[in-house]
Amino acid sequence: MAAWALVASLITATSAFAHGGDPRPGADSGFTALARASAATVTLEVQSACCGTSGSGLLLTHTGLIATSAQLIAGAQRVRVRLSTGEVFDALGMLSYEPRLDLALILIPGAGLPSAPLADSDSLVVGQRLRAIGMPYGLGTIVTDGLLREVRTEGGVPWLRLSAPAAPGSNGGPIVDERGAVVGLVVVGPPGSVWGGRLDMAIPINGVRGEVGRLAGKTPIPFGEMEYADAAPTPSGEPWLDESPIDVGADLDFRPLNGVVLYFEERYAGPHSIRDSTGYGVFLMPDGRLGLERRNTRDWRDQSASLAEQALRTTYIFGESNQSVSAGTTSPRADGIPADAWELRIEGGRYWYNAAGRVREGDASPGVVPREMLSAILAALPDSLPAEVHVSVLDAAADTSQDVTVRFGRRESRSIPVPWVGSTCGADVPTRSIAVDVVQATRQTETDMVSVVVLARRPHVILGGAAAGMTSHLKCVVIPGVVP
Repeated sequence: MAAWALVASLITATSAFAHGGDPRPGADSGFTALARASAATVTLEVQSACCGTSGSGLLLTHTGLIATSAQLIAGAQRVRVRLSTGEVFDALGMLSYEPRLDLALILIPGAGLPSAPLADSDSLVVGQRLRAIGMPYGLGTIVTDGLLREVRTEGGVPWLRLSAPAAPGSNGGPIVDERGAVVGLVVVGPPGSVWGGRLDMAIPINGVRGEVGRLAGKTPIPFGEMEYADAAPTPSGEPWLDESPIDVGADLDFRPLNGVVLYFEERYAGPHSIRDSTGYGVFLMPDGRLGLERRNTRDWRDQSASLAEQALRTTYIFGESNQSVSAGTTSPRADGIPADAWELRIEGGRYWYNAAGRVREGDASPGVVPREMLSAILAALPDSLPAEVHVSVLDAAADTSQDVTVRFGRRESRSIPVPWVGSTCGADVPTRSIAVDVVQATRQTETDMVSVVVLARRPHVILGGAAAGMTSHLKCVVIPGVVP
C-alpha cells in the first residue's frame, strides 16, 4: 500500500473555518479579530507534585494576565506558558483561583504581549455560531466550529453550552463569536456537575472581566504556596484497582506506565516507513479519580522524505463510569494529503465522534475502550499474566465495536535499547542494550492477527511486533522503575 494511502486510511475529516467582517473602513474584520484571539491563546504546561498535564489559556492583557481553567491549574507547583510565537515563560504565580467558576487567573512577566478583543457575552443568542480556540500540547492552534446550544445557570453561576465539544487540551482557551471577539472561556465545568466534563461548556467572558477588575495591583501567590481546597489527594501506596467490566480476569494497575516512552520504526513493503513515538503519564482529577494520558506522534515517510505527521492524544479517567477522550490531527508534509482533526469521547454507555465539524452519537457497549487504550490495558496486567485476555475496542469511524483477544505464550530473554543518558527517546538518541525478560504474544481480531513481544514485568509494554507486510522495530525505550 502506498504511504499516502496509509495516511488517507486514517483520515476521517478535514476542518476549516469561515469568517465574516465589518465592511466599514478601519473596522476589524472577523478574520483580523480571530487572528488576534488566536495570537493571544497560549499553551500551559502544568507540573504538580505527582505528574504533569497541559491545556490552554488566554492572554487578557498586554502585561501577561492569563485566564484559564481552575481544574487545569489545581495542585500546580510550576506552570510554563508557551505563546503562539513559540516564546516560553515561567508563570509568576496565581492571582485568582475560583473552582466554583472553574476559573483561574495567573501572571507571566512581560509587556507588549498579544491580547484578545473581548465582546459582551450578555448579548449572546442561542443558536449563534461560535468557535473554540485552543493550543493543545503546543501542537499549533486548533479551531472548533459550533453553535451556542444553551445558556443556563447552575449554583448561581451562568454557563454557556456549545453544540460540539472543543478539542481536548483546549480547556482554558477562548470562545469567539463570528467577528472573532472573545465571548467566553472553555472550561470542564463546575465541580460535581452531571452535565460537565465534555469541554462543551464555557464561562461567559463578562464574568471573567469582573475578576480582572478586582485584581488591579494584586501580587501573585507562588504556586508552591497555594492551598487548593478542591485539589485531588496524592496517590496512595496501594495499587489502584480498575472498576471497569473489561474481561481481563485480573486487577489492573496503570501507575507503572507513568513516564514510559517508546520509539519505534515500522517498515512496510517497499520504501514506506513510520517513525512512531509514544509516551504515557498518570495524573489525578480534582475529584480524586486517576487518569492516564497517552501521547503518540507518527511520522509517515517515503524513503527519506516525510509525508505527514499525525499527533494523537488519549486520556482515560477511571471510576464507576469510566471516561475516555481520543483526539487526533494530521499535518501534511507533502502534496495530496489533506489536514485532519477528529475527536472521540466515550462515557456512560454512549460515545460522541466529532469529525469534519459534525458530531455523531451512539451506544458504547459496557467496558468498551478506544483502540488506542489497548496497549495500556495489556501493560496494566499483573506480573502473573493470564493465558489470554479479551478487550472490546470501539471503531467510531465505522460505528462498530470489535473484540480483541490477546494470548500470551513462552517467556524468553531479549536485548532492548535504552538511552545512555536522560529519559527521552528519538531518532538521534544514543542507546545501549540491556537484557530483559519478555513474553511472546498474539493479538487477534476477526480480520487479522499480529505477533507482539511484551515486557514480562508490569508494565507489559509492547516491545515489538509483526503483521502481514509490516514489522515494528524498537529503537529506544524508557521504563522508569524497571529498566535502569
